[in-house]
Amino acid sequence: MLFVFNDDGTYYWYRDASNLKDDYYYGQYLLYDHEAAFKKASEISEVKDFKKQYYNQEINKKYSIFYVIELKEKGVKTNLIKDYHIPSKANYLLMALNDQKDYLHSLNWQSQSVYNLSKEKS
Repeated sequence: MLFVFNDDGTYYWYRDASNLKDDYYYGQYLLYDHEAAFKKASEISEVKDFKKQYYNQEINKKYSIFYVIELKEKGVKTNLIKDYHIPSKANYLLMALNDQKDYLHSLNWQSQSVYNLSKEKS
């Protein structure tokens, strides 16, 4: 799996990092950080004060930086030639970054899938 977030606000979510020509979702994204991330997390969850829970559970000791990424899917490309357009719907990734900024713990809010992402060495 590979996520690509471009500076122009577009993203690509590849199922296989070795195949960038097929089997991917694409669309627009919005990044929420700091207080805006906690506010957005409270809006999409049943937790009134997400920031308080984040600190009460001491998640901040391992992951000091919290983000929410809103993904607005536009379509999916599969089987090399088919390009299925889907209604723009929002999906949310809640992400926590460690102090070294080389490890990202992520939760897909809709599917409750957990992703542990590490920074690629260039």
